[in-house]
Amino acid sequence: MDSGNTEKRDLTLDLPDDCLALVFHHLSSTADRNRCSLVCRRWLAVDSLSRYRLSLRATASLPASSLLGCRFPSLSRLTLRCDRSSLSIPDGVLLSLSSLCPNLVALRLKACRHLSDDAFHSLALPRLVEFSASSCNFGASALNSLLASSPNLESLSIKRLRGLAADPPSLHVSAAASRLRRIHLKELFNAQALAPLLAGSLQLESLTVVRCSGDWDQILEDATVKVRGLVHLHIERSHVGDRGLSAVARCASLESFNLIKTPDCTDSGVAGVAAGCRGLRRVRLDGWRMNRIGDVGLTGLAKNCRNLKELVLVGLNPTASSLGELGEGCPGVERLALCGSETIGDGELAVVAAKFRSLRKLCVKGCPVSDDGMGALARGCPELVKVKVKKCRGVSVEGVEFLKQHRPGKALEFELDEEEEVHGKDNLELVVGNERTNVAATLSPSKSIVLRARMSFLVIAGSIRRW
Repeated sequence: MDSGNTEKRDLTLDLPDDCLALVFHHLSSTADRNRCSLVCRRWLAVDSLSRYRLSLRATASLPASSLLGCRFPSLSRLTLRCDRSSLSIPDGVLLSLSSLCPNLVALRLKACRHLSDDAFHSLALPRLVEFSASSCNFGASALNSLLASSPNLESLSIKRLRGLAADPPSLHVSAAASRLRRIHLKELFNAQALAPLLAGSLQLESLTVVRCSGDWDQILEDATVKVRGLVHLHIERSHVGDRGLSAVARCASLESFNLIKTPDCTDSGVAGVAAGCRGLRRVRLDGWRMNRIGDVGLTGLAKNCRNLKELVLVGLNPTASSLGELGEGCPGVERLALCGSETIGDGELAVVAAKFRSLRKLCVKGCPVSDDGMGALARGCPELVKVKVKKCRGVSVEGVEFLKQHRPGKALEFELDEEEEVHGKDNLELVVGNERTNVAATLSPSKSIVLRARMSFLVIAGSIRRW
């Protein structure tokens, strides 16, 4: 504009509505978009017609009819969340979604504790694909109604569903169950009520079970009789043993297998899964320092899973023998993590450096390794591009510098142990890259003690205020 022209004109008036909606979609946060909708009536109308995602505070005073029906006719993904100190939406608000949001594809409910099973009996969302509920009070009857009225449902996530504990295990299989591909279960009591649903989900590809009660050995046996297309399985802190793992071994298409803190699982179960699921590409085993999974289970992986790309071992105590077999039997491993092990030392790192020729990323945490292990890494693993070493007392800055000199241009993250931090020996974190090296300032013993005293005082003062 000419400096002499004093006429002011809104240049966005020349921008078509479609282009303005595209600009709104590129905003970084929902708050920015809400503020833009208050600029003028035109911006409000464009934002309303192009808003596909919405997250609302689902209190009892939520005016659902005016917000959802009139302002957001194109809404396809809706999140309703409430906090502990407020009354959540009643059943009538949820029932109105059938007429107000006919195009709804994804629905998420969080802490809507005042919704009962009756709210789902008349709910009709035929296009619903994803449903998630956490910290709610409805039970199996509501889930039955939801599955019956949502024939296109593919993803079901249930967390801390309190009503499920009071209901008898009466969840039946409907037409929607045959289309389910992803099921996520977390912190459920009386989770065996979902056994018929799992057994009837013939197209199930992903199953996650975290801290759920029930005999999961029997549930997995019943489910894998017909469900053989599992691709991802995550079991954490649930009652499952070798019997359940033998049922998992029927799923030959399994690619991702996470077994975390299940003390009843042993080498026999892990070896059985490896023998039955030869296409495994990502494996994570957390033995919880129980010493029930070790060299025998890892040898089973080495003999059967040649396509393995990622291996994470936490709380296990493998030896150089099993690590060497893994390196030879799984030549394509690119990511390896060894955490919380009492047997991973310099000799084992030397075996990793010599056998894992395709390794690109390595993480070693809480293991008794020293600078000699860093030297072995400097001479091996030709494809290595990133190394993380954390909480390893025997590794010093000299070992890191040696690895840096022999691996120019490689990224290296390093953290000293807490005792070394107190004495102020060296830096707390070191990152080595192509262009720069960030080194944290060295703390003397006196400065470190003063800093810790100040932090303790702040924590105590904050606790007193909250009390």
